[in-house]
Order: sequence, then structure tokens, then C-alpha cells
Amino acid sequence: MGYIAEDSLPVLASTKLEVDTKENQPMWYILGEEIVNQTVSIERTEKTSVYILDEFDQVVYSSYMKDYGNNIPLPEKGKLVVVGDDGEHVSITVE
Repeated sequence: MGYIAEDSLPVLASTKLEVDTKENQPMWYILGEEIVNQTVSIERTEKTSVYILDEFDQVVYSSYMKDYGNNIPLPEKGKLVVVGDDGEHVSITVE
């Protein structure tokens, strides 16, 4: 597995993100300034996971957390990661 430079990650700045997953290929996004301190709602298939990390790369949200609710706050200087089996789908909406 190779490494990806953080400055080469795409910036999530829009209000809607549709991701089709590829097995063993996490999809990383930097949270754009336009969406920081807003919340996201996530619709995903069972064979996918979504993680939100803070500026120190600590997980502040995982789709495995129970009773977290549907609206997840986005941290400043954070990242979002989507992983899943090949051909699965995740929809992320910034509100």
C-alpha cells in the first residue's frame, strides 16, 4: 500500500458528495472551510464505513458509533474517510 500526501487529498467543499467505493481503497477528503462547523447526514449501505477525524487525525465520528444520530458536526481542519466493499455507495449531505 502506498502513501498519499495530505496536500494531494481532494477538498470536500460542496453540499453533496456521492461515493462509490472500491475495495481496499479508502476515499479521503479534507473538510473545506466552507463546510466547517456545519453538520452532515450520511446514507450508506451496510458494507461501508464513514469516519470523521479532527485536525490531529483522531476519530470524532465513526459509522459504527451507536446512538450518535443522523447529523454529525464537522470539525475545523478535519478529514472525512469513506471505505467499503467494491461497488457500494455512500451519500453525504452537508446541512
